[in-house]
This record gives sequence, structure tokens and C-alpha cells, in this order.
Amino acid sequence: MHVFKTFFKISKKYLASFFMYTGIFLAIALTMMSQNKETTVKEFKSTKLKISVFDNDNTSLSKGLYKYLDSKHKMIKIDENLDSYRDALYSRTVDYVLIIPEGFEDSVNNGERNSLETYKSPASVASQFADMQINNFVSIYSAYKNSGLNDEDAYTKTIDTLSKETDTTVNNKTNEKTIPDVHYFYNYIPYIFISIILMTVTPILMVFNKTEVKKRNLCSCNTAVSYNISLALGALAFSLAVFAIYAVTSVILYKDSMLSVEGGLRLLNAFTYTLISLSLSYLIAQLTNNENLTSVFANIIGLGSSFLCGVFVPREYLGDSVVTIGKFFPAHWYINVEEAILDYSGTMSNKLITGYGVQLLYAIAIFVLGVVTYRLKKAK
Repeated sequence: MHVFKTFFKISKKYLASFFMYTGIFLAIALTMMSQNKETTVKEFKSTKLKISVFDNDNTSLSKGLYKYLDSKHKMIKIDENLDSYRDALYSRTVDYVLIIPEGFEDSVNNGERNSLETYKSPASVASQFADMQINNFVSIYSAYKNSGLNDEDAYTKTIDTLSKETDTTVNNKTNEKTIPDVHYFYNYIPYIFISIILMTVTPILMVFNKTEVKKRNLCSCNTAVSYNISLALGALAFSLAVFAIYAVTSVILYKDSMLSVEGGLRLLNAFTYTLISLSLSYLIAQLTNNENLTSVFANIIGLGSSFLCGVFVPREYLGDSVVTIGKFFPAHWYINVEEAILDYSGTMSNKLITGYGVQLLYAIAIFVLGVVTYRLKKAK
């Protein structure tokens, strides 16, 4: 018990790292909660622009075009000169300036190229939509005129055609199924647990691995077996405390999602990754006694595996080669389980079982490698 208590006394020195990572993580989780709202598009509405139109043709076509644009946008009056156009566009007084030149209707009736003059912001998508509206009006009007209709009938038919609405279904794959907020919370667990446990448990184990500390323990009444068991229990208890804090936090934030079978599966997934993080801490503590290298290992393993395995970036945005490399990291199998939980239908799928199993094998293999390293160092 003396070693066990000492472990937690030393851990107080490294609590700053725990609170720092926890604060960052909770900030990210709460941000994701606020942004992960249903964004289903129910209808499409065109943008109303502030438009200035100068009709120098004064024909049925130009008047009809003006009337059509007036019904779709807000008409703004400005002076008819280049400086006025530029000033108005710069100050956002207008978004679009249309100049209908004299002889415009004749040129359209003769099938000549559109001679309209426009001024707009080149980066404005809405202005490009106004271009489309104008071109559609002129094209449809010309088609009716060429079919033999008079000016009034051609205009009426054009407005009637443009006023027809089409039912549009927006197919957004990301909205095919609702992704719960708790998914984003647990998706970041591999990075958080690696960072926190490696940054806290590893330095503590390094303290106990120091030659002076070992010699003192050899002189004490504790046997080597009880010493190692106490040390292992201390590391395990601290790691489980980290797991418990995050588990309770998730239940508080996402009560409905966590008090379900899916919530239990997520807790089991996080628990297996806690064991992996603990095993890695033990292995690194045997590889080096340099405490400054702890953050290096934490960043390389935590950030590297997170970017390769789909923790930070969804896998659909990663290349096939990146996904293949990511399979060599335990975080890949953690994310596999998390994705399988999203599709959970009441039965344990092969993806779930395989994900849990591979993670446990990783935890055991890493721990055994740490033990072997410890034995080799002791033999020397």
C-alpha cells in the first residue's frame, strides 16, 4: 500500500496536464454539440439582390425584363456613369448593375449575341445567379417570339414559364442518418486518453524506475512481487479514474444517448482503449528515463494515429494508402467500433467484435513488450 499511496502523491505533480487536456476536450465537445444541428434543406429560395437597371432600349423586351427583375429583386436608383457604378458596388449600395443598350430587342430578334452590359462583383455567386435569370428570360422570350407570337403574348408566356415551380429533393448523404452528439465526444477519446495517460502515468513510472528509488525499495520490507503489484495497481487505478471521469461527463452531457445499449458499447470501447493507453505508458517508461521525451511520444502517437485513423478527419476524406497505414494503429480499430455503434441494430456485428478483440490484443501485446523490455534491462 505504501507504493500505491506514493504513486498518487507523485501524480499530483502532473494533474495540470490532465486539466489542460480535459478543458480543451470539453470545449471541443461543447462546440460540436452546438454545431451538430439538423441542417436539412426544406426549400430553395433565390437571393434578393440590390439591382440598378438602365433601360436605353425602351422596348417590350427591355420593359418586360425590367418588370421581371423588379419582381425578383430590389431596384436601386443610382447615377448612370461608370464612377457611380463602381462607387455603388464598392459601398455595397448595389450588388448588380444592368445596362440595356439601344437596339437590344432588335439584336435578340435577329439572333445576335447578347449585348447586355453588366457590372458586378466577380466573387458574388448571387450575382452569377442574376446572370442566369436574365439569360433565361431573354432565351425563353426569343423562343416564343420566333414561334410567331406577338410581343405581348411572348412576354406573357415567358413570365408564365419562368413562374413555374419545380419540386426539388435535396439528397445530402450526410443527413441520411442523424449522428448523435455523443459520437463526436467519443470519437476524440483515442487522442485524449493517449495524451493524458502518457503525460501522467509514464513520468510517474519513470520516477519509480530510477536507480536510487529501486535500491531503496530493495532495502524495504516490500518484496519485489508486492512492489510491482502495487505499482501496477496504482497505474491502473489512475487510468481507470481518467476513464471514469470522462464516462461520467458523457453521461451528464448526453444522458439519453448514454443510458442505452449504444452507450454501454461506447463505454466498453473507451475502456479497451484505456488499457491500450496504459500499456503504452508502461512500455515507454521502460524504453527511456528521460521525462522530456514523454510529450514527444504522446504527440507522435496521439496526433499521428489520430490523423491516420479517422479521429480528426473522417475516413471518407483520407486516401486509400493512408487508411491502409492506419490499420496498424489501435485507434483504427477503436474508430471501427465507433462507426459500427452508429449502425447498431440490436445485435453484435462482426465489426464490433473484431474491433474490441483487436484492441485487447494490442493492449496485451504492448504490455508483454513492456515486460520483455523490463526483463532485458534488468538482466543488464
